Amino acid sequence: MDVFAVIQIVSAIAYCHHLHVVHRDLKPENVVFFNKSDTVKLTDFGFSNLFIPGHKLNTSCGSLAYSAPEILLGDSYDAPSVGTYAHTK
Repeated sequence: MDVFAVIQIVSAIAYCHHLHVVHRDLKPENVVFFNKSDTVKLTDFGFSNLFIPGHKLNTSCGSLAYSAPEILLGDSYDAPSVGTYAHTK
């Protein structure tokens, strides 16, 4: 994966968060690369949810292998923070 692809992924996540949408199932399988057009897309927004900045979410969902620790522990979580956890592992 090149730097341009990483920038597109981070930009897509930031755009979702700007719209107060959290994906909640970010993982490699939900990132599609289009080599001919040098484009990256996020897919599978089935677990996505709207969030209110400063308010925590309680629903545990997504893929366990890519979940943030607070979700695994069943704690309330800050939506944008756990939305980026999968890409820092």
